Amino acid sequence: MFTQVFIATGRFYTSVPTRSTICKASNGEVVKAFMENDSLVFESAQGLKTIICAAKNKGGPALNDLPGIAIDNSAGLTKGRIYICWSSEKNGLRNKDVFLSYSDDKGKTWMDPILITYRPNHRAQVMPVITIDLTGTVYILYYDDQNYYENLITNDVYLALSKNGGLKFEHYKLNTEPLKITLNTQPKNYLNLNSENGIVTASWNQSGKSKTPLTHVNINEAFFSSYQKNNFSEITFDKTISFSQEIKITLNSTIEAKLTAAFTKPLLAGFEKAAVKNFKIKSGTNQLVIDTKKLGLQKGNYTLTLYYNGKNDFIWITEE
Repeated sequence: MFTQVFIATGRFYTSVPTRSTICKASNGEVVKAFMENDSLVFESAQGLKTIICAAKNKGGPALNDLPGIAIDNSAGLTKGRIYICWSSEKNGLRNKDVFLSYSDDKGKTWMDPILITYRPNHRAQVMPVITIDLTGTVYILYYDDQNYYENLITNDVYLALSKNGGLKFEHYKLNTEPLKITLNTQPKNYLNLNSENGIVTASWNQSGKSKTPLTHVNINEAFFSSYQKNNFSEITFDKTISFSQEIKITLNSTIEAKLTAAFTKPLLAGFEKAAVKNFKIKSGTNQLVIDTKKLGLQKGNYTLTLYYNGKNDFIWITEE
């Protein structure tokens, strides 16, 4: 199996001028990844140094410039593959995304970056860590504020999981209560992801306060069974609606909630327009009417994101 080197915070630093994350393969070989001159860099103990890609990351949170790195030591087809994940503001300062790349030739060449965390509301996913289990499954743990419209200190802990070498990911929200923390350099805010003896465990500080016991979740069959049972759509609606001066949306709900809705454009991270805030949803059928002319929206393609109860879902608004 692979071992990622952790100190208590879940991160390891080399000496100045670079801060690196390192991991050690089962044969003792040490490799590391770090950011340097707006680039993501890989370096081996044998002196191989490879620039993987551009990786702009200037706008916090602090230490979001530390990538995660792992080596696959399973017996599968991806044995020996080196994975690196990182968060980048390539798509906008507010729209940080998690990316993944991998090498099958010990770091000489690298796959083009794979976007792991796209959401049409363009929220931030930051501070990823990575591990690989004995089957070669890839696990990436990160902070995500996709479920909150305005509160920039509210985050969730998400897990991205791939069973085919990083080409396709499933995503799972791990926390049951939101984390109201400011992501910074404090060790109390780090994420941990560990694979040992066939058990993968995700850990984080739920309160963001010092001396608080970590929350631990084992990623196993019991977890997946419980997740499927407890995560379903409480509010349903048509997923595609044509643009018009008055958009009418029927919402069928099994709960009572307060809903906020906002327009974004799928390929324009800087655009966002609130449509309604704290709209009261009752159990049963609800009608939401949005006056696009009053909002100053031109005819076009949009995404309407619906926020409620620490979740979000979206509707494609099409020009035709």
